[in-house]
Amino acid sequence: MNQENQKQEQKSMLSQNTDLSVKKENQIPVEAETKDTTYPTVQSSIIPSMNDSKKEETNSPTVEINPQKKPEASQNNINNNESIKEKSPDSESRKPFTAGQDITCRPPKYDPERMNNHIQNLIKEKKAHLKKIANLEDQVNQLRKDLSANNTRVPKTEKMIDIFSTAQENAEKYFDNIKNLADAEMAKAKKSAEETITNANQKAQKVLALAEKKALYIQEKASEQALELQKKNGIMMQETERYKSSIEAQLNEAKAKIETSENQANEKAERIIIKAKEDAANILTEANMKLELANKKHDQIIGRAEDQVEHIVSCARTEYEGLRSLIDKSSLQYIELCKDLSDFDYLYSFTETINSQPDEDDSESDSGETKEN
Repeated sequence: MNQENQKQEQKSMLSQNTDLSVKKENQIPVEAETKDTTYPTVQSSIIPSMNDSKKEETNSPTVEINPQKKPEASQNNINNNESIKEKSPDSESRKPFTAGQDITCRPPKYDPERMNNHIQNLIKEKKAHLKKIANLEDQVNQLRKDLSANNTRVPKTEKMIDIFSTAQENAEKYFDNIKNLADAEMAKAKKSAEETITNANQKAQKVLALAEKKALYIQEKASEQALELQKKNGIMMQETERYKSSIEAQLNEAKAKIETSENQANEKAERIIIKAKEDAANILTEANMKLELANKKHDQIIGRAEDQVEHIVSCARTEYEGLRSLIDKSSLQYIELCKDLSDFDYLYSFTETINSQPDEDDSESDSGETKEN
């Protein structure tokens, strides 16, 4: 019975999650039946094979083991197993950024807070394993004391102590490696995040600088176009004033000529003058309306200023030519009226007086045309 109890205790201690130990380094196969017990994180390199344990059983004496310690150990193993089964941090932080996604809309790829929580969980697991190893060492020491009290050899107990000390060292190395890896990953994550932020800031600064340059260029172009439009509007106003003065001079000349004519031609001449005044007033009002409209739309037609100014100038020229044609027509009508008069000598003297008067520079061509007519 003592041998059977000893074998069962050895099996419970050696069957420590062999499925997980297969995936680890320094793997050693264990040729024994395993049970669904705890202590999952001890590496398989520290667990001896069942053949070695069977060889030593032949040389080791039968030892009486207290059966009351088994449920306590299994209960401790279950509690430790439950504490180890804590979940790692979410895998959402490891998901890459999608195309076109803003880097500020979700946490970075490696979250330092989650990494710290993961490290704390690893430290808790390490403490739990160390506590479990200490409990096993206490059990081994108790077993050694019991065997020493009976003055028997304990080579297997000595070997178990070496095994558990080695397990403790390997566990410490294992968790130190995990911590170092976690620190390295955390440093890498911080570095990548800093590089990403730096690159984003550089790109943002470049975009802002380019936008400022474009804004300044657009502002300069707008100011230049505004100045050009103002110059063209000033030229147009000067030309309009000059046209107005020439029209007024022509009207004054027509008035002087009509006043010196006979009384019979006064009515027709007055009608012509009234019509000419009305036409001139209409032309002036139209020109003023166009100028006011151009001034109102000054801010809206910066891009189309040149075409509109050319159009307005052409319209003014056509209007000026129309006025010239009207004046010529009025002169022809006046001459026709004079021809209807019976006194041709008076017409001849009237033309002589007209030719003797000094003409203005703007009306020289008109007076020449009247002489030829």
